Formats: sequence, structure tokens, C-alpha cells
Amino acid sequence: MKNKNTHTQFRFFADLDRELMFLRSMNRQGWRLESVARGMLYRFSRSKPGEYTTMIHTAPSNQHEALSKLAGENGFETVPHTRDGFGDRLYFSGKRENAFRGFIDEDDSRRQTLLSIAHRMRSLAIVYNALLLLFIALTAALYVRPLIAAVSGGIASDVNLLAPFLIILGVLAAVFIGIDAALIRSYIRTVKKLR
Repeated sequence: MKNKNTHTQFRFFADLDRELMFLRSMNRQGWRLESVARGMLYRFSRSKPGEYTTMIHTAPSNQHEALSKLAGENGFETVPHTRDGFGDRLYFSGKRENAFRGFIDEDDSRRQTLLSIAHRMRSLAIVYNALLLLFIALTAALYVRPLIAAVSGGIASDVNLLAPFLIILGVLAAVFIGIDAALIRSYIRTVKKLR
């Protein structure tokens, strides 16, 4: 039987604003953020609609303890999360009526978060492009040479066998290029927000 008092969602956000909009939307629907695992698995517990609010702050890990204490003094609780990967985000949840929303400098936090996201997206794009080039080189080494040999030798059956592989290669290349374009667009949007 499904537990109706908890709710888990798998989401990936490269944009802090979208992540915060999602979390606050869940708060308005009556869900309180309980934990975040691996930066993508959000666990919620049932609450009254609009009873809780959520904030996100980005800071170096050596400042997390002090910020968590400050958050507690201002009506927020630190939401447990695994600090996988970069581990620079802090999630705070508090009752809307008790939470003092001005305890974090939003502009500085937002700028630091956007810089962090831009760096991540640039790193992902570089690694992804290297993998894409490796994939293209390996595919060319595996399939182009036999195709040329089959065409020049006039063996039609070999050409017919390689045709499905070339179609699959084209589809995979289109998917890879689409993902690459999405990474680059996300990076450009993030950099524009910094200006």
C-alpha cells in the first residue's frame, strides 16, 4: 500500500530558480521538503497547503554549520541532504508564519549559485563533447572501413547488413547533439543571469 503521507520525486535542475519554484510549488500543494538525495531525489511529507516554505542557499562546506545555526535562529530547519558531487547547497524549510525570510542575502547567494551552476554546466559540456568525439571516432573505425570495403567489393549483402547500423548511428548522433545543445543553452542562460 502506498504511503499517502510521504511523496518522493526524481528531478534534475540546472537552474536554481526552477528548483526553488518547484519546491515552493510543492509547499503550496501541502508538501514539506524532508530530504534531498544526490541532488535529484526530493522526499516530501504531508503538511497543510502553504504551511511551509523552502529556501536554498549556496555556500562553501566550511560555512554550512554556521549557516544552519543562523537558519535555526530565524525559524528555519536545515533539510538533510547528501552532499554528493559539489555539495555546496543548503536547503532550509520553515513554517511560513515563523520563518524570517530576510536572514540570507539573496543577491549574493543567487550570484554564487549561478556561478557554481555555470561552472558545472561548462564542465559537463566539455566532458560530454569529449565523449561525443570519442564515440564518433570509434564508430567511424568500426563501421566506415567495412562499408567502404563492401561497396568497393560490390558485395550487396554486407551493405544491407551495415545499413541498420548506420541508421542507428545517425539517431544516436542526433540524440547526443540534442543533449549537447541543451547543456550549452543552459550554460548560456545561466551566464546571462549573472549579467
